[in-house]
Amino acid sequence: MKTSEHLVIRQVYTRENLMSTFGIADATIKTGIFKPKRHDSVWLFITKNKTADRVQYRDELIGDDLYAESQKTGRKDKLVVDSDKLGLELLVFYRDNRYEFDGAGFRYEGPFRYLDSAGQKPRRFHLKRISDSLRLVGSIPEVRRATWEFNAGAKDWRELAYDLLRRTEYWVYDIDNEMFGPAKFVGFAGMEFKKYQTARDGNPVGDPFDGHSTMLALQGVLGKKFEPSAPMTRLLVRWGEELLEKGCFDRIDQTKWVFLVPPASNAKAKTVQEQEYESVQRELDALGDLDQRREGPVRREQSLLRRFLFGMSSEGHCCICGQMFPIQLLVAAHIKRRSECSRGEKRDYVNNTVAMCRFGCDELFERGYIVVDERGLIQRNTGTNVTAVVDEYLKKVADRPCNGWSIGRAAYFRWHSSHAVKPQMSAATANDGNQT
Repeated sequence: MKTSEHLVIRQVYTRENLMSTFGIADATIKTGIFKPKRHDSVWLFITKNKTADRVQYRDELIGDDLYAESQKTGRKDKLVVDSDKLGLELLVFYRDNRYEFDGAGFRYEGPFRYLDSAGQKPRRFHLKRISDSLRLVGSIPEVRRATWEFNAGAKDWRELAYDLLRRTEYWVYDIDNEMFGPAKFVGFAGMEFKKYQTARDGNPVGDPFDGHSTMLALQGVLGKKFEPSAPMTRLLVRWGEELLEKGCFDRIDQTKWVFLVPPASNAKAKTVQEQEYESVQRELDALGDLDQRREGPVRREQSLLRRFLFGMSSEGHCCICGQMFPIQLLVAAHIKRRSECSRGEKRDYVNNTVAMCRFGCDELFERGYIVVDERGLIQRNTGTNVTAVVDEYLKKVADRPCNGWSIGRAAYFRWHSSHAVKPQMSAATANDGNQT
C-alpha cells in the first residue's frame, strides 16, 4: 500500500493521527525516518528548528528542495538512497518548529524523490518534490512563476489555453509583467500546461484539483479576496485577444469575473489605471485619423470612451444634473470640441471626456446654454435666448457642482466657457440681420 493515496497534501497530521489512521503501534514512528509495515512508503519527519535537547541536525525545505541529515547511526539511509530501486515512495512531513501546529503536528508536503547525498553519519540528503504531484501555492513568487508559465505556453497549448480562458471566472493579474493567469492554473506551485493536462485527464496526485481549493489558496497567500473590477475586466479582454485571438471572450458573461493582484515587486511597475489608460490609448491610435468622417472608426471611438467611463456598469451619473441613468441614455461627451483639439488633447480622453445625459444636459452643454466655472459650479450662459421650459430646466442645474469637474479637466472646461460658447440670437434679431 502507498500511504500517499490516503493523505492530503499540506494538511497537518500528528504522529498520533497517523498511528490511529493506519493502525500503527511501532514506537519507532517517533524517529525521523520511519517505514510502516505493509506500506511501500517511507515517512520522513522533519523539524527545521530543533529544541535544545535534540540533536541539531541541519534540515530545511526550500521551495521544492529538501536538504536533510540522516540519523548518525545511518541504519535507515538505505531506505532513502535506494528508494527508487526498492519501489518506495518518500513522504515528507515538515514543520518549522515543534509547536508550529497543534499537537506537535507536521504539515504533509507530499512525495519527494532522492537526488543525491554527501558525507557520512550523518549523511546529508538532497530530495526534490515530485513535480507530477499537485501542490497549492504557498508564496507570491510561486504565483508569479505559474502565471508566467501560463503565458509562455499558451500558444503551444492553444486549445487548452483557449478553453481555460473561456471557462475561468477567477483571475490573477501580475502587475509587474502585465499578464493574467486563470486561478485554477496559477493556484498550483510549478504548474505548467503538460502537468495541467495530465491532471485534467487522469487522477491527479496531491492537493485537490478544483477551483475552490485554488481560490482559497490564492486568497490565503495574498491575504485578500477576489473582487470584481471594471478596469481589470477591460485589461483582461485586451490581454486575451493579444495572447490568442480577437473575440476569444465573445458571448462570455464578463460580469462574473473577479480578480486578485499580487503586490508589485518592481517599484516602477505601472498601476492598473495606467495600464488601462495605455490599453485604450493603443486601441484609439489603431483607429487612425478620426477627423476623417468615417462612420466605423468614429463609432468605435465612442465605444472605447464609453468603456472607459462606464466599464461593466449598466448605470451611470450625468455630470451636469447628477441623476442616475441607464448607460444607453448617457453620452461620452468631449468637453473641448474634438475638432478644436490638438493630437495630444484628442488622446487625453481621461480629462476631456465626461458622461452627460440625453435628457437635455448634453444638448445644453454642446449649444452653450450652460458652462462650468473655475470652481466647478454649473452656470447659465446669460447670452442665450430661452423659453419657459428651457428656463425651468436651467434653474434645476444652475449653481450645482459639476460631478465631472477636476483639476485635470479645468482647462477643458475653461476653453468651453471662452471659445465654444456663442450667444444665441433671438428670431427677431435673426430676421433683422437677414434684411440688412
